[in-house]
Amino acid sequence: MGREPESVELQPGASQMVLTLASKTGMSPSAAFREILDNSLDAGANNITITYQAKSRAIVIRDDGHGANDVEAIVTPYKHKGHATTLSGRYGIGGTASAYYLVDGRGKIRVESVTAHWDDEIVVDLAEIVRTDRFRADKSRNPNTCRNPTGTTITLTGCRDLSPAHIGAIYREAAFTFAPALRRGVSIVFDSGGKAEPWKPFTPPDLKHRQAINIEVDGHKIRGHCGIVKPGQANPVKGWAVIFGHRIIGRYGEPAGDRPVDLGLIYGEIVLPSGWANINDHKDGFKEDPAALWAAVAEACGKTLGKAEQAGHSIELNATVREAQDLLDMATGFAGPGIKGRRPNKNGVRGTVRPAGTDREHRKFTYSQPGDKPSSGRPVGLPRRIIINFSPQPMETSYEVRPESGRVRVLLADSHPSNARYKAAGSGEELAAFVALAVAADASHRPEHYLAMFPEMNTEHIPLFYDQIQARIRRPKEPAECA
Repeated sequence: MGREPESVELQPGASQMVLTLASKTGMSPSAAFREILDNSLDAGANNITITYQAKSRAIVIRDDGHGANDVEAIVTPYKHKGHATTLSGRYGIGGTASAYYLVDGRGKIRVESVTAHWDDEIVVDLAEIVRTDRFRADKSRNPNTCRNPTGTTITLTGCRDLSPAHIGAIYREAAFTFAPALRRGVSIVFDSGGKAEPWKPFTPPDLKHRQAINIEVDGHKIRGHCGIVKPGQANPVKGWAVIFGHRIIGRYGEPAGDRPVDLGLIYGEIVLPSGWANINDHKDGFKEDPAALWAAVAEACGKTLGKAEQAGHSIELNATVREAQDLLDMATGFAGPGIKGRRPNKNGVRGTVRPAGTDREHRKFTYSQPGDKPSSGRPVGLPRRIIINFSPQPMETSYEVRPESGRVRVLLADSHPSNARYKAAGSGEELAAFVALAVAADASHRPEHYLAMFPEMNTEHIPLFYDQIQARIRRPKEPAECA
């Protein structure tokens, strides 16, 4: 006959839990402060002061929020606060784990919290918990009969050392993460040695072609905006900043999808409503991919994406033009058999070539060019100005080369499969080579057009342009020989 089962209470190892939280993987001083600040902002704080005392290794965080009804929940791991309407109440133990991390599992955590009715204090000595392997704390409660101002003060002693780099990261990342709260007037002051200044939110870039975002996804109304970053403006987001409550939860480029868009040109903000449930436990992303959200944002920002696509294509095409001009310059400056490796071009393209007459490869060179040393300037040669245009109009051939006054225009027919591929790819090295060869071929067949524009050009080299450029186009990288 079997024994009747009995219910037993399992107690986790207090010491091990403290040390585990203190060494939490992925935590950093900056992330820890953000979690604690979350709690203060959840409590409705308008003023938060952080004081770091390096000599005594103490951190004091004060806020003027409505206080905590349950101070034990602040210092007890995995004890849910039960507030479904707040970030910290909905999303786990971030503030508790952060405090344990900052004191490195060996210091003390003191929480003083004043609500409209109570004045509570709790002290947790983590070194004592590790020593005795027992979770315990000293707690006191008194009625708030004097109507003291509400708020919470967290004092951490025996903390980790914070380097200037840590403090810089704390400011920089918090100024970005909590930009929504800072913009609406919340004051966060960090005092790390007598110098206390209110934090300022990061400054969004100035935009052109701005579009409003007003969409509905899964029954939730979502607002925001997007636009093209004006030239010369810094863009820390490179896509869309997603805002939830008082914080930015992340930066995303997914609304651009597979479109060939330079995200550095785009800045947008997406403001999620309070009822949005698809937020992960750390409030720094989504639980599941919000595909419907990205699709709706992409549709709302269609004009902006189109402008960014055009601008990005123009930038890449300019790089292609420079590359084609480099190839032409190499050909027009041809002086004999001495061939050397060329340094990476302005487009950042690198390659491997074998200089003529040698067995050595230049690992960081793209094309061959005359001489035995890298050149410092352009030789006199074909036009310095090349224009590339894609034409939607019907053409008899796939391309036309049109020498003009002081420049050469290369017109590419959209209808031709190769040209369509160049355009879809956003230009690039292959197109640069094609354009250079087209201009060289035209110069070889119609030298009079080029001599009229550039009388200083060496006429003896004109018939050789095409062959010289073709020989200088980057070869595929050769496989390494086995030892």
